[in-house]
Amino acid sequence: MKPIRLLAAAILTLLPAGITLAATKAPSAPAADPTPPRPGQRAPSFSARTLTGRRIRFPQNFRGKLVLVDFWATWCPTCVAEIPQIRAAYHRFHSRGFDVISINVNDPNQHPQVKQFIHTHKMTWPQLHDGDAAIAGPYNVHPLPEALLINGSTGKVVAADDALMGPHLSTTLARLLAHRA
Repeated sequence: MKPIRLLAAAILTLLPAGITLAATKAPSAPAADPTPPRPGQRAPSFSARTLTGRRIRFPQNFRGKLVLVDFWATWCPTCVAEIPQIRAAYHRFHSRGFDVISINVNDPNQHPQVKQFIHTHKMTWPQLHDGDAAIAGPYNVHPLPEALLINGSTGKVVAADDALMGPHLSTTLARLLAHRA
């Protein structure tokens, strides 16, 4: 047989097998959602120690509260600009069932600088340093800042994005906490 006929015969023999393999190949798993949880979705739970050494189990330790989970970094100008709004909301609404967990994502070796920054900016609510992204990773945090308002009883996100930025944070909280004394 001539080489061309051998090649043609081989292709015609193997081609149907390839089609069968392609047609029976298992579908690939859907890609993981690369976005943070959205309103109505459950937020990932976590357990970590604050910078003061207190163990936090989220959302278990926050039942009955609305919790702002705020991912930030000292090098992020928008994050730093949001601190006064968060501080004001914390002082205004904390007694009505609002709490904040701030999660700093600076490099792990910047722990002393992060603690000093928090002290200087009077960030008196629970602070975590997540330099290895153990918490930020499951939340798919990118870019910064990322803030989610979560119902501590259900673990579900109730607000996100612009509703929690700048003056909108206090407006959102006032609306959601209106029924609480």
